[in-house]
Parts: sequence; C-alpha cells; structure tokens
Amino acid sequence: MKDILVKLVEMPPAINSTEELMKIMPGLTFKQYEKTLGQAPAGFELLWEAMAAEQAVEMIYLGGSKPGKARVVTPLGVTMMGRLLYLSAYCHQSGINKTFRMDRISSYRKV
Repeated sequence: MKDILVKLVEMPPAINSTEELMKIMPGLTFKQYEKTLGQAPAGFELLWEAMAAEQAVEMIYLGGSKPGKARVVTPLGVTMMGRLLYLSAYCHQSGINKTFRMDRISSYRKV
C-alpha cells in the first residue's frame, strides 16, 4: 500500500501537502479491507470477555514505541486485515484509541 501511495504522490499534478492529497482522494480508508470478528480468536478468550464487560486489561505488547512494557487498555474490538488480527482499544496511558497487532501481545490479564 505504501508503494502505491508514493507512486500516486509522484504523479502529476504534484502533491505537496496532506491537504492536497485529501482533495484528490477524500475517501481513502482502510476500513474496506477490514473484517470484524464475531468470536474470540484462539488464546484470546479472556480478552474477549474483558471486551464484552468493558473491562480494562494490562497487556505486555512487543510492538509500538515502548515494546515489552506493560500497558493498560480497554478492548473495543478485533478486526482482521489480510491475515493479521488487530485489537482496537482505548489506551489509558496515552488517552486515545489505538490499534495493536494481536501477534505482538505476549500476555495480558484483567485488572
């Protein structure tokens, strides 16, 4: 996807800002490639229960800006894009919704 975006930016008319890009492609979204899951992936049943109960979990995430550090999140949903699963969650540390690759969650527990 990145390579396609780079090629589009290089094509005439030249795009010099994000605003110009959005004028040309206002509907650019990855939502069309996502599939929302209706059941817990294997090994993530407790995470699914926490999501249903709107309960926070503490997880060790091996990606992001602080890999391997514990972080508290409230799970919001699980989607699949390609063959990868992603957890959408409210991150209590940063105060915003984030997306986490589930194969990079090494452990988690309810808090």
